[in-house]
Amino acid sequence: MPGPGPGILGILAQEGPSREVCLSAGLWARCEAGHLTLGKKDLQPPPSGFEQSIALEGETAIDPLGIRLVGLGQIKERPPEGSENILCLVPGSLHGDLSVGPPRSGDRIRPYGLGGEKKLQDLLVDRKIPRSWRPWVPVFRSHGKVVAVLPPWGGGPLAVDEGVNPTWEKDSWPLGFQVELLGNSHKS
Repeated sequence: MPGPGPGILGILAQEGPSREVCLSAGLWARCEAGHLTLGKKDLQPPPSGFEQSIALEGETAIDPLGIRLVGLGQIKERPPEGSENILCLVPGSLHGDLSVGPPRSGDRIRPYGLGGEKKLQDLLVDRKIPRSWRPWVPVFRSHGKVVAVLPPWGGGPLAVDEGVNPTWEKDSWPLGFQVELLGNSHKS
């Protein structure tokens, strides 16, 4: 009788850019670009063209991306060190409604500190976001323009557009959003 499959340690030891193994009961372990993912293999990415408006105050669940945003209103001091799940954006620089959705072909951003524009696809590759996770990357847009990008596993932003990055001057207090992972997300 054959023994169990290679298990998690086995896939970590294998060579190649992407490895996966079925654990049991439809749960899979996948190792890609140095990230280990545990979850269901048949999870579908967000629908094409999905975009959802965000409430500037209160809660907004973004189920297809596996996140919940809590609009904190204006924040009058920099969040304490280690508050990586807080996204801050300067409200006067936002053009129209704020929305979130997955990456789109051709998306571009002017990341704060870069001094120029960058393709979102290149940013995701540079930040080593596994290809299989990219459909769940939360991309914040204002009037169609990318203003911030978060990693799909939570934490601080991958990039904030230089036009909406807070300076923490008293005349331009930023809007704050707490980002929480939902329990039913692909990141379980």
